[in-house]
Amino acid sequence: MSVLLQRCQGIWPLECSSFGKNRDRPRFNRHDAEAKVFSRNRGLSLMIVLLTVPLNAGIRIFMRKNLGGWQRLWVVTAIVYLIGVGWVTWSSWPASASITHKQAYYSQLTPEAQTRILNAKVREEDEDAFIHDAQSVKNAELVEMPNGHVLVFRKSLPRGEAEAFAREYWTVVEHAAYKRRLVNVARAFAWWFIPLALIYVGGLAVRWVFRGFKES
Repeated sequence: MSVLLQRCQGIWPLECSSFGKNRDRPRFNRHDAEAKVFSRNRGLSLMIVLLTVPLNAGIRIFMRKNLGGWQRLWVVTAIVYLIGVGWVTWSSWPASASITHKQAYYSQLTPEAQTRILNAKVREEDEDAFIHDAQSVKNAELVEMPNGHVLVFRKSLPRGEAEAFAREYWTVVEHAAYKRRLVNVARAFAWWFIPLALIYVGGLAVRWVFRGFKES
């Protein structure tokens, strides 16, 4: 019997099966296929909005009659590059299920949830072993989340309460995914805007230099 399993005995009124025996664990199914499609469509809507604003601005600039040939080429390049950056950003759009668990997520839960989720109080380096050992405890209920992380509850906890605490944990994961998406969008905008701005400023500088040579 491992040290962590002995700790489990202090948490649960213990009746252990043979150590290491795997039990089927329920999965948290709040995010089914329809919910994933909704989340993906919401991300697509955000990307469309982000693409539409600079595209409209580019088209308006392009329609001006006083633009020179090089400026028109710059506008076309900016639009094509924007579409490419948008596609790359969309193809790498982080889904909530792809967010790896972090121990810090537990600290964002309510105190009651931190108490009911038994592995919330376990040190990060011990959590994997704790979950493994909990599979051998009859009075433990293991719930696998869509991101692969496993939450451990007492089996005596009403199912509705366990689902509520699992939902609370998943809300924290979704918030982490949302922040990562914002970071990706900001990074994509920087990758799009900075090179184009440097090219445009460089072009203005070259034109200014050549104009000086012509005047002299």
